[in-house]
Amino acid sequence: MEWYKKLLLGLMIVLFAKSLLYDLTAGVLQNRIEPIQPDSKQEQFDPRPQHEKISYKTVSYQVQSGDTVLSILEQLNPELNTISVDQLMADFKKLNPGVNPHQILQGKTYLFPVYPPDQ
Repeated sequence: MEWYKKLLLGLMIVLFAKSLLYDLTAGVLQNRIEPIQPDSKQEQFDPRPQHEKISYKTVSYQVQSGDTVLSILEQLNPELNTISVDQLMADFKKLNPGVNPHQILQGKTYLFPVYPPDQ
C-alpha cells in the first residue's frame, strides 16, 4: 500500500511541475486587450478654438511610487475640467521631449504644466 502513496505523490509533483512550466512559458492569461483606434468619422471635442494656445507655468516634480502623469497633474492642478487629456499629454510631451507619458520612472524628475485656475 505504501508504493501507491509514493506513486500518487510522484504523479502530483510531475503534474505540478508541468503546469508551472506551462504558466511560465505560455501563460494562462492571454493579453487580448487591443488598443482602441480613434474612429476617423468621430470628431474629438475640444471646447476651445484650435488657434487658442493654453498658457501654463512649469514645475519640476520627482515621481513617487504609484504616480501617473494624470495623477500628478491632478495634484498640481485641482481644476482640470476644461482641458482635454490629449492636451495634457501633449503639453507633458512638449516639456519632456522623448519621454513616453505612460512610462514615467519612479525617482526621476520631470517637468509638468501648471495651468492658471481660469483655464
